[in-house]
Amino acid sequence: MIVLGTLAVAWIVSQVSPAWTTRYLGVLLGPMLLLGALGLARAGTLGLVSLAIIVGIWAIPKSYGLENKSNASDLRTDAVPELHKGDVVISMQPEQGPLLAYHLERLGGAPDLRFANPMGPVKNDMIMDWTDGYDKLKAATPSKNLDPLIASLPTGGRILIVYPVTSRADDWDAPWTELVRRRGAQWGAALAHDPRLEPVKAVPIRYRRATRIGVRGVIYEKKNQ
Repeated sequence: MIVLGTLAVAWIVSQVSPAWTTRYLGVLLGPMLLLGALGLARAGTLGLVSLAIIVGIWAIPKSYGLENKSNASDLRTDAVPELHKGDVVISMQPEQGPLLAYHLERLGGAPDLRFANPMGPVKNDMIMDWTDGYDKLKAATPSKNLDPLIASLPTGGRILIVYPVTSRADDWDAPWTELVRRRGAQWGAALAHDPRLEPVKAVPIRYRRATRIGVRGVIYEKKNQ
C-alpha cells in the first residue's frame, strides 16, 4: 500500500506540475518479484511449471534495443580536437554535465577542461548537485554567472556551450525543463553577441537524431582585446 500510495501521489501531483515518467513504475518491480516468488513457492508443482515458463520467456532474445539514445559521442568526435587545456564547457542542461565530462575527458581524452552550467563553475564534474537547483537556476543571469567565465579565459581560450535539443516543446514544459530551455536561449544569445568572442565551430557537424537525449553545441574563442 505504501508503494502504491507513493506512486499515486506522484502521479496526481504531476497532473498539476508535469514530472511523471513511466520509468518510475520500476519501484514496483521489487515488491512484485517478492509476491511472485511467494506465490510460486506455495503453488507446488504448478509453481514449478509456471517458473519454467517464466524462465523460458525471459530466455527469448530481446527484439528491441535502444540505439543512439544520445548523440554525445558525435559531439565528442567533433569537439575534442578543438579544445585545449583550461577551456570551458558549459552544459545548459546541468544534469548532463557529468555525461559531457565523461565523453570529452574520459572517452575523448580532452586535456583538463573546466566545466560549468548556468549556475556557475562546477567543482566536481562527475556529480550534479541538485541542492536548491531550481532556485539557483531561476536566479542565474548572464551578467552574474556567464560573464565571470568569459573573463577568466585568456586570449585564445575557448568556450563550448552545449544545449539540449528541445524541438519538441511538449517534452520541455515541466518547471525545470522549461527553465533549462529558456536559459539556453538566453546564454546562447549572450555568447553570440559578445564582442570578446568569435564562433569557431558548431558541433556536432552532422546531427544524428537521438532517441532520448539530443545535444548540440557551439565553440567560441576569446579574441585579443
